[in-house]
Amino acid sequence: MTTNQVAILRMNWRRGTDLAACEHSNLELEWNERGHSTGHYACSLCGESMAARPRTISRSAQLFTNT
Repeated sequence: MTTNQVAILRMNWRRGTDLAACEHSNLELEWNERGHSTGHYACSLCGESMAARPRTISRSAQLFTNT
């Protein structure tokens, strides 16, 4: 997804009447207009950009840390 597409998504998300928190369930690598990766990931639903793709914690790791 290009940086312009990310900006449009973010703008449209903020215009919405229901500003519920987005879970960022679908992240895509962000590209500049010249076709180079920015190294950031962006949510394809709300346009939130993040520096790195968040790590997912396995269910077994959660069991051990929540005791």
